[in-house]
Amino acid sequence: MRVTPDTVIRWDGLAPPNGTTSPDELHGLALRVEWAGYPHDDGLIGLARMFGIGDVDAESVEACLRDAIDRRTRELRLPSGCVVVPPDDRHRPFGGDAFTAFALASRANQAVWIACKYPVLHGSLGARRFSLLIPWGWVRSHPEVFV
Repeated sequence: MRVTPDTVIRWDGLAPPNGTTSPDELHGLALRVEWAGYPHDDGLIGLARMFGIGDVDAESVEACLRDAIDRRTRELRLPSGCVVVPPDDRHRPFGGDAFTAFALASRANQAVWIACKYPVLHGSLGARRFSLLIPWGWVRSHPEVFV
């Protein structure tokens, strides 16, 4: 399924906003995501149980996790897509629990995070640390998300 993008990230050469903490933030607010990973042998079933995702079995665990990731992504109210940049300790930590970090990691690759991307579950079990670059225009029009 192809989706027409509705987010454009561009820099117009304006001075960075006050409070910019790193070079990446010239283009947007960098939010650092840290997912500690899930190294347990019980795989997705154990992961789902750890996150409190109902009664799952081998046949339903992937669908249950993907449904939960979809719900969490909608709750986050982030742009439809964000550039992924290398993490920096100066980037603002993205608040939230381990499931939020896992949900974000499941829809991110080395270059972009896309809200409607089909979540990659097995490939997201390892620890990841990255930052999402949220465009300044989007941050200014949705201040309630960053309180």
